[in-house]
Amino acid sequence: MASCADPEDPVTDPGLSVHFSVASDLNYLVVSFDALRADALGTYGYPRDTSPNLDAFADEALVFEHAYAASNTTPTSFASTFSGQYPYRVFIGWNLIPTETLAGSMQQNGFHTFGVFNNIQLAEERNFGQGFSDYAVGSWPDEKALELGRQALEDAKGSKFFGWIHFISPHTPYDYREMSAHLAGPQEEGRYAKTTGGTFDIESDEELARVRDLYDGEIYFGDHIFGQLLSMLEELGLADNTVVIVTSDHGEEFMEHGQVQHNAMYEELIHIPMMIRHPRMAEGARTDVRYVGVDLYPTVAAMAGLEAPGGIDGLDLFHPFDARRHRLSVGMTND
Repeated sequence: MASCADPEDPVTDPGLSVHFSVASDLNYLVVSFDALRADALGTYGYPRDTSPNLDAFADEALVFEHAYAASNTTPTSFASTFSGQYPYRVFIGWNLIPTETLAGSMQQNGFHTFGVFNNIQLAEERNFGQGFSDYAVGSWPDEKALELGRQALEDAKGSKFFGWIHFISPHTPYDYREMSAHLAGPQEEGRYAKTTGGTFDIESDEELARVRDLYDGEIYFGDHIFGQLLSMLEELGLADNTVVIVTSDHGEEFMEHGQVQHNAMYEELIHIPMMIRHPRMAEGARTDVRYVGVDLYPTVAAMAGLEAPGGIDGLDLFHPFDARRHRLSVGMTND
């Protein structure tokens, strides 16, 4: 199924070039979090203290108020984000079909490319490694993903690079962590001390609140990892010449529509964070430009002075564009 928006915007939106100019000499780093819904972050209005580092980052970045995943599952969403095409065009049998990708385009134009993806659904044998010079995928603690990210950044330092680091937090299982006890509450021995990776039953409002607290705690942990990554960029001398893009593959539901996790196409499941910190941007800003995951490829390519291939679904949001064009999110289920 699909949902779409028909905005009553001016015919032409000036695009993101009003905020920063073409920069082919900079590095580009995408940082994504698994199952992170936008409205669970302070910068998107959440009242709990889940994301101090992401919120501080947002103050220095261009924040998209209306950013949507192209799909509601990890492999379909990434298939679209990598290729700039909707999943029904490029995702078959749990595989990304051979196609042009953002990483491939950057690689062909002189960028060293690397990917660290902490989700085994993005396995290289499923073609998700297309265009990456170095590609690591697994199922690790996010501390391990961060260390692999450091190694990749150290290896890339000295050359122009495009990198992507994907953290599994805050995806299930929601582990209890001492650092986020102010959100998750006291550790419990029992059912929700550690949730399972599959669908779980919610039998009371108290159980629902407990699960949501644990999810918020996982966001806080992921935010802590993100803060370490930003410090790492500073230590390596990369903060002032690297465009950092923060986003998610999809959101998460907590019984707002009678379900948990991410098996449908409601707002909670496809409204995701999208923030771009550009070293030559004077100050942070917020934009009402509508972003969908398929837009990442053509937009980042344009920011780097490259052209995306014709015939893709995504819009180049960097240059002026027709703001009336319909935007889609395409749902995929196992039914």
